[in-house]
Amino acid sequence: MNIERASDWRDAGLCNQPSEDAEDWFPVGAGAGAVEIIEYAKGVCGRCPSFHPCRQWGIQQQEPAGIWGGLTEQERRTILRRRGINLPSTWDDTPPRTMRSVWNARAVASSDGHCTWTGGQPVGFEGAFYTPQQLGFILSRGRKPVGVVRRTCTRLRCVLPAHLADQQEREEQTRAGAVSA
Repeated sequence: MNIERASDWRDAGLCNQPSEDAEDWFPVGAGAGAVEIIEYAKGVCGRCPSFHPCRQWGIQQQEPAGIWGGLTEQERRTILRRRGINLPSTWDDTPPRTMRSVWNARAVASSDGHCTWTGGQPVGFEGAFYTPQQLGFILSRGRKPVGVVRRTCTRLRCVLPAHLADQQEREEQTRAGAVSA
């Protein structure tokens, strides 16, 4: 069933333009990378023709996620509390940020069997910084990489874990190749 809606302020929103990445209005975490993304989104919102109706909608709908009319979740929460509105408990039950949740929010599979990263680099997590390649490696191997993680395919910016190898794996592959030769 295809439900169509009437054209409204959302269609004129700068965040809805092909040149913008919708992910920028739904940053993950609270680290430096997320702050940078939030500031970028707010800058776009500030010059958007849909700024006021978008802000009003985000507050009225008690939208629990994303940047709406230049306001973050916390800023909308503060406005609603000042108005005496009791918020659903889900607003205060933020799921824990994990490496997997960061990966799932930023890694995008492509139709040609590769995977690209759609976010800032490096990624801060529990006091350390990781490249997208390192995150994919850790999640797929269950261990931290030894040395630099490199692509094993020719696709630029591919982060598919099966297409990544650390120094240890590359050395093992070299030894295996020398033995079989």
